[in-house]
Amino acid sequence: MKLIKGNLDSPSGNLIAFSEVKGYNPIDPKAKILAVHIVVSPLSAHSYNYPVVVFPVSTFPDKELFFQTIEFIENCDVIQLEDFRMPEDEDEDEYLKKRMKMLNSVVQEYVDAYQKKYAKQFQEQDIAIFDFLFDLEQISLNKKRVHQKVNQKRKKSNPERNLNLEISLKTLEELINQKEKNKRGRPSKKQKVISKEEIEKYQPYITFIKNYHPEIDIINFEKAIEDQNLQLANLYLQKYYAILEERYETAQYFQNRIKELEKK
Repeated sequence: MKLIKGNLDSPSGNLIAFSEVKGYNPIDPKAKILAVHIVVSPLSAHSYNYPVVVFPVSTFPDKELFFQTIEFIENCDVIQLEDFRMPEDEDEDEYLKKRMKMLNSVVQEYVDAYQKKYAKQFQEQDIAIFDFLFDLEQISLNKKRVHQKVNQKRKKSNPERNLNLEISLKTLEELINQKEKNKRGRPSKKQKVISKEEIEKYQPYITFIKNYHPEIDIINFEKAIEDQNLQLANLYLQKYYAILEERYETAQYFQNRIKELEKK
């Protein structure tokens, strides 16, 4: 993706994609330029959702008027797509579908670039302030969890019916906290923090999440446990809690901390 105006490393959130028309134009016979305005909203953007508005196609009789309009918009990125040329040996609807697919690909690539910019800016924020706000949020959430009641009915025919995502995460958290509490000093390379028998206690809850909650990357938590990395496993749990409670900015914060820890 190559912009003729703007910088893909720092996208503005406003993208103009245009094509020159060669030959017959079924959209507007007099138009020589077809253009689409794409806007990525930063207000409700987070790591799992980047709202995008793709406006209907606009037509221009010539390049001059088109670029005058772009100058009026000022802060925008511009990309020129392949010429719009209706083939003589292809169905009109099929060609338009191909053009739409091309546009969708451009939109996705632009959103990905915007997401990288957003994540980088978020990561560069003052972590101390964020930690303070996060601590306040955790106090509130912990009180909420204390007062929550969970149905403890057991059905022998299907033990998984007794589980849900919150119970599974809570149990995994308790297993880790118990191990952290009992740990004394740093183990040697030969000494394992979690034995093979203890790892088996995690499996029913990990399996449940794998089967019923594919949106949770529990496989990374499982690998952290197998690698005896309790700190990393705990960060993954906090990220999962944030996803469960739809605190996606917090989930992104923990994802950034996970990446930093994995680099070490």
